[in-house]
Amino acid sequence: MLWHLTLPALALALYLIGMLARVTRSAMLEVMGQEHVTVARSRGVSERQVVRRHVFRNTLGTVLTMGGLIVSTLLICTVLVETPSASTASGNCSTCPPPPRTSPWSRPSR
Repeated sequence: MLWHLTLPALALALYLIGMLARVTRSAMLEVMGQEHVTVARSRGVSERQVVRRHVFRNTLGTVLTMGGLIVSTLLICTVLVETPSASTASGNCSTCPPPPRTSPWSRPSR
């Protein structure tokens, strides 16, 4: 049913998922070397709790900021990807004329 959207969706998603993964990894590695993580490990906190409570919470701001930039990039690139593939999804709506006005109060033209 939606098989024609597979290639444009993959073209957009693969690049942006890779970028988000790279930013997440670098932010996590940066926080892993900070002092509060070392103190948590020395207190005997399990590695899972250190990553969840201390590392991931501190990287969440960076990841969400990058996620917002990715969403805006996704909206812009949708037009660029869908125009050559000639699909009739959301990207072509920017070039379509508005639909005709059909309301119960409009009279048919004579």
